[in-house]
Amino acid sequence: MQNAPSSVCIHGIARVENERGETPEPGTPGELLIGGALVARGCYQQPSLTAEKFVERQGIRYFRTGDIASMHPDSSITCYGRADEQLKIRGFRIEPGEVESVVCAHPGVRSATVTWLPAADTSRLLVAVYVAVSGDPALNDSISTWIAERLPAHMVPSKLLRIDQLPLTANGKVDRPAIRRLFEQEAERAADSFEAPATATEKTIAATWCSILKLGSVSRSDHFFSIGGDSLAAVKVITSIESTFGLRLTFRSVYEAP
Repeated sequence: MQNAPSSVCIHGIARVENERGETPEPGTPGELLIGGALVARGCYQQPSLTAEKFVERQGIRYFRTGDIASMHPDSSITCYGRADEQLKIRGFRIEPGEVESVVCAHPGVRSATVTWLPAADTSRLLVAVYVAVSGDPALNDSISTWIAERLPAHMVPSKLLRIDQLPLTANGKVDRPAIRRLFEQEAERAADSFEAPATATEKTIAATWCSILKLGSVSRSDHFFSIGGDSLAAVKVITSIESTFGLRLTFRSVYEAP
């Protein structure tokens, strides 16, 4: 392994490495390690945890912080969040912090958090809650399009939910279980306001959604991504609609009219 670039902090040395213990290319996320004279010798009376959390690299003792970060050529560091908050959605490893930064860059968003929900097929759905700057009713669609233009399809949240403020734990961190409960409550409210598809076209499209999303029914006003749709399901829906109606649709059309 080549000599790894390190960033000198006020009280120590920082290093970023991947799962193989190698230094990734500048700007590529990895785990943040902190070394130097003030790093502890280990975890008190926990030798196994000490062996897991403390490592030696090129004669320097480092502590594995569990934070995801990237180091740039000028030795500056960008932090994305915790490694234990990483998500694996349909085979893709996702850093919630990367998605959150894009959502928060939308001019209509004040703050946002990304997490996951269980899907019907035992996989996970990427979801996001946000606090809006104003009361624009079409903000969900605008945000979905904004994200889709800036991130790969697998990083576009399947569900977006506007809330008044982010729920926090007693120590001031975002309460992700509370966010999942908010989505459950939203699903219950949607079920209470069910509206059956009215026209033959709506019924055909609803049947397509039900088949692809593995749902028993779809309300006339349901939002594709709010009921479990994602980029892969969108491709299947487009293919089915094109075949059934003899139309040509773009992938973007699902985000423009979900």
